Amino acid sequence: MSATERGLSAAQIRKQIDASLKQLRTDYVDFYQCHRYDPNTPLEETMTALTEG
Repeated sequence: MSATERGLSAAQIRKQIDASLKQLRTDYVDFYQCHRYDPNTPLEETMTALTEG
C-alpha cells in the first residue's frame, strides 16, 4: 500500500476490499479488520462503508 492508498474513507475501503477479493479469488469476506483509527475520516463514513452489503 502506498502513501496515497491509506486511510479509511469509503472509497479507500471499497478499493482495498475489491483488491482483497481479487487476490483471494472469492466474492465475499467474512471479516475485515481496520488496524488503526483514521483521524482524517469521520468514523460514521468508515463504519457505513464496512457495513455495506
